[in-house]
Amino acid sequence: QNFMKKAAESDERMIRLVNEKTFHAMNTTIQFIGSGVFERFPRLKILFIENELSWIPHPLAGWDKYCARGRFDSEMTMLPSEYFKRNVFSTFFSDPAARYLLKEEPWLVDNALWSSDFPHNNTTWPKSREAVEKGLGHLPEDAQAKMLHCTVKTLFRLPDIQPLRIAA
Repeated sequence: QNFMKKAAESDERMIRLVNEKTFHAMNTTIQFIGSGVFERFPRLKILFIENELSWIPHPLAGWDKYCARGRFDSEMTMLPSEYFKRNVFSTFFSDPAARYLLKEEPWLVDNALWSSDFPHNNTTWPKSREAVEKGLGHLPEDAQAKMLHCTVKTLFRLPDIQPLRIAA
């Protein structure tokens, strides 16, 4: 019985750590888009922290498909993916699928901010440079710069900061 209780607690933790945060990010995104918030406030930006990137393309493709078929009754004047690209950002640090997505879906680079997740126990620190090399080293330098410092600087209106460079 103790084993079953521990297994149930473990399952519940995994549901919270992975499934729920992705589910809430998707729901929040479509609520902002579908309710017309981004239509009324086009300069508003939202940033998802600790949700990674690989969840993003699938719901956007689905929402665009249903929107194109006239299945959304809303104030939208653009496709959901166009609102996302203009208004929504997400951090990532431990998302193996992101390596592929960032190369195959280059628009995602503009909406992605790399994070070390410091000081949490699953942080990439003190090996953040190695994590950046592994996750972003295959991408062009300008894409790396966007995700490592340019986008966060613009999004938060920060002064010039010293960029993290990947060792050659």
